[in-house]
Amino acid sequence: PEFQSFDFSEEPECKIFDFDLTKSTFNKIAFLSNFRSVNILDENNIKRTVLMLSLYDKSGNWITAYIKYSPYFLVQCKNNEESTVASYIEKKFDSKEISVKMIEKVDLEALNHLSGRKVNYLKICFNLESDMIKVKYDLFKKWEFAKSKKGQYNGNSDHVLEFIEDIKEYDIPYINRVCIDFNIRIGFWYNIVSNRGFITKIEKEKSILEKPEFSVLAFDLETSKQPLKFPDSKVDCIMLISYVIDNCFYLIVNRDFISKDIQPFIYSPTKDIEGEVTIFNEINELMAIKRFILQIKQSKPLIITTYNGDYFDFPFLNQRCEF
Repeated sequence: PEFQSFDFSEEPECKIFDFDLTKSTFNKIAFLSNFRSVNILDENNIKRTVLMLSLYDKSGNWITAYIKYSPYFLVQCKNNEESTVASYIEKKFDSKEISVKMIEKVDLEALNHLSGRKVNYLKICFNLESDMIKVKYDLFKKWEFAKSKKGQYNGNSDHVLEFIEDIKEYDIPYINRVCIDFNIRIGFWYNIVSNRGFITKIEKEKSILEKPEFSVLAFDLETSKQPLKFPDSKVDCIMLISYVIDNCFYLIVNRDFISKDIQPFIYSPTKDIEGEVTIFNEINELMAIKRFILQIKQSKPLIITTYNGDYFDFPFLNQRCEF
């Protein structure tokens, strides 16, 4: 994966939504609107996977910060052989910058788990989610092979794998892992302390139940295409961008493709919805896209929605922006 510094100005949402990047150190209440995992070079120039939060404060400003938290999975050992297994894993996968620590945790698969009795686990931590995925598959494969050998080895260190009772929580995606361990969810207010862009404290603000007032933007692209073919963002262009913001209708026209200006008209998809469509006749595709981005910056929508946007509209728009 491509690594970038933790300068938030490089993040695409910060560029589009005009995030307030002057306040990377703050202590405030903010609404968690979105998050995604990113790979960065942290303040110590270490490559790591972090969770980037998009936050909306009580003054209506967009801010952002990272949660720095190590991806991990758990290994349960037999016969108190945790130190032996830990040493094996650290040596076997030393190139992946692994740290191994002992923790106690309730085994929810045990019949008497309601008693609260805890058992020992090895917590295998990584800087990068990609390293965790590679190691867990390799370790799981070696462990399954070791179980099939039933003690028949040729003097290599893999016999240590017989001391592994189980490998757990290896299938939890990094985003889910952070949400579970920090008990955070999109759509709630949080008390957040951030130091130079990294969150040091995040707690749910239970006294605020109301959602912030925000705009919703729904959009759709109309593109050119070759006969009997699906649109290809490498060669086809955006002809029209239609969108709705807070029940106001807009249409951006690429006049480099459309033969003449489109005039405002009344749009009434249902009996309950009717309004005049504001038209922006732009000279070419580039100016049409710039107009759309400008509208997003001005309206600062908390929610952007499309039909099948994840698989067509967003990727197509992103590709055309690169061109």
